[in-house]
Amino acid sequence: MSNYLHLHPRTELELELPLPERIKAIRSARWIGYPAAKGVLDRMNELFEFPQTHRMPCLLLVGDSNNGKTMLLRHFFKQHKFQEMPGQSATLSALYVQCPASPDERDLYSSILERLRLPHNRNSRGHILRAQLEKAMRMLSVRMMVLDEVHNVLVGTPIKQKQFLNTLKYLSNELQIPIVAAGTKDALQVTRTDDQIANRFEPMFLPTWKLDNEFRRLLVSFEMMLPLRQPSKLSQEPLLGRIYMMSEGLIGEVSMILVRAGVTAVQNKEECITSATLDVLRWMPPSERRGEAIFAK
Repeated sequence: MSNYLHLHPRTELELELPLPERIKAIRSARWIGYPAAKGVLDRMNELFEFPQTHRMPCLLLVGDSNNGKTMLLRHFFKQHKFQEMPGQSATLSALYVQCPASPDERDLYSSILERLRLPHNRNSRGHILRAQLEKAMRMLSVRMMVLDEVHNVLVGTPIKQKQFLNTLKYLSNELQIPIVAAGTKDALQVTRTDDQIANRFEPMFLPTWKLDNEFRRLLVSFEMMLPLRQPSKLSQEPLLGRIYMMSEGLIGEVSMILVRAGVTAVQNKEECITSATLDVLRWMPPSERRGEAIFAK
């Protein structure tokens, strides 16, 4: 259990909260630092501390949709968002940005400026927006940029994709900061279209969970955090196998299942999650939802 970091576990106070407050507590985001996530965070911290050079190392975080990438990145961002400098106000040392819906250079610059809450004209020429964000990021002493949903780049033409990737390379070189990009497996296809980008962005993977002892420990961690008054024994059969099948090994799915089941349990005054609780959810696994979506088209 030592590799699992329990942040904000349930407290006795949460167990005595009125029903609406307990439901709110169940729905509140909680971070679980499992071994694969810890490995990624350790590497991100290494990059964060990397001395400035003309060719900064970067990282590509790859994982299936709803398997914890964004939660991990946001956790890192919260840890490194601000840095106190002697004699100065706090600086924004890490920047988290979602990749724009299409690989457009100006949209990227605008997304960064919006994240920095800086007024700008979205219709300005690209070099004007770029100069504005470079000035702002230097003033704020940004040391790392995290770019989520980078697989969005694939919706553009090959030329647009290459221009966008060159923009990322330029920003990393010019500002001398590492960039951590994250996306689905399609993100590998994005970076492999350019040898220089592929060499710059080291891939790391968040694998889908297997039905093993690591998954058992994950469910123990979730149970420790849910403010239910009776033990659910999530890590034992039959709940163990059912939750795995319902989630298909995706941690985001596990979280959504247990949140909904926890809310149902307190609303029905059961105070624990049972097979009957899971029956009530009428949960559709992600592969079935994708099938429904394709059929609907």
